[in-house]
Amino acid sequence: MLSLCSQKMRKQIKSTFRAKSTGLSMVLDSLREEGSIYFEGLFDHFKVITWIIENPETTPRESSVLFLKLDTDIISCGLSFDTDTGHSTFGFDEDNWKSAPILMYNYISDLFHTSSDIQFITNTRSFEDLPNIKVFKNFYHEGLRLAGSKLDVFFETHEITNCAMILPYIMTDTLFTRGSIKRRSSLLKIKHLLVYKANFLVINNILSFRGSHAVFLESYIKNNDIKKFLKLWMTGRFRRLDYLLITPLYHAPLNPEAILGKFNTVPFDESRRSAMYINKTAMIDFIPARLRQPDWSKGVDIERGTDSMLATIVLERNQFHFCVWKNRFPEQIPTTSDYNEFPKRLHEGYLPFRSIPQLWSF
Repeated sequence: MLSLCSQKMRKQIKSTFRAKSTGLSMVLDSLREEGSIYFEGLFDHFKVITWIIENPETTPRESSVLFLKLDTDIISCGLSFDTDTGHSTFGFDEDNWKSAPILMYNYISDLFHTSSDIQFITNTRSFEDLPNIKVFKNFYHEGLRLAGSKLDVFFETHEITNCAMILPYIMTDTLFTRGSIKRRSSLLKIKHLLVYKANFLVINNILSFRGSHAVFLESYIKNNDIKKFLKLWMTGRFRRLDYLLITPLYHAPLNPEAILGKFNTVPFDESRRSAMYINKTAMIDFIPARLRQPDWSKGVDIERGTDSMLATIVLERNQFHFCVWKNRFPEQIPTTSDYNEFPKRLHEGYLPFRSIPQLWSF
């Protein structure tokens, strides 16, 4: 348990409390070597504290020394306040950079009575500069490039309990070589997974997905790969799967007739299932608008003989949608996504290490 030995610090933290909380989030900007903890409100967000690697040459003169009691250890750090906003910045040396943030996160969580689940946002390229956290509820990675081998190692040693969104271009270890993660990588067991640049995945990776909702954009998927997936689903595989979206690279379009001709499909019948499938996961707002909600009534259905499970396929040259009707007639009411504590501001296109607050373009 972390104990802050300053009543002034408590007042500064409490002053950021303005709205009902949807949780806390932790942001790590590796380019600036700076981390922050945000209080996520229903309609807004507030930065609670920031931490940096302390540098004697750049530490503000007005900073003071604060002693933090972390379990049985007492750690000293620099502390400064923005005179206009009252915002606090902690300066840790390199020895405490990885351990202190999670203890501070837990302290603030206790103070505000919010969930202690970790919502993590980063643009790191190495994963070596992340705090000592092994379990995240939601993990959002935005950056330019990331080595596939490092991505694989990270998910082998860390657990994501709800949702992961991977946006960077994934560099493979050898030029023009794909499959830089293991076939059954732990990345592929995350419940809700969105990979924007999925060209580093091979079909055996995609067929090893063990969660419920997956989006793989710009993949090397081919006609035979879609056929293989459908055949496996018909035999009883992917029992956890609810929703799958795959888009091929622009130079490798799919052939709907060649794929669907191999299966016994039937057109939409309103007596058998609903005309609309609602994806309520946090990832829905990150799917390109043109792909977000296909017309499921124009799709074709297949039924699995082993358990009579019904699924719908919407297949075009540039997209493959697949949904499983575990409830064939879900309640169709206006609804918002079940963000499950996923920071709302990400859906609005805001990140502190973006110079322009907008979502990526497709």
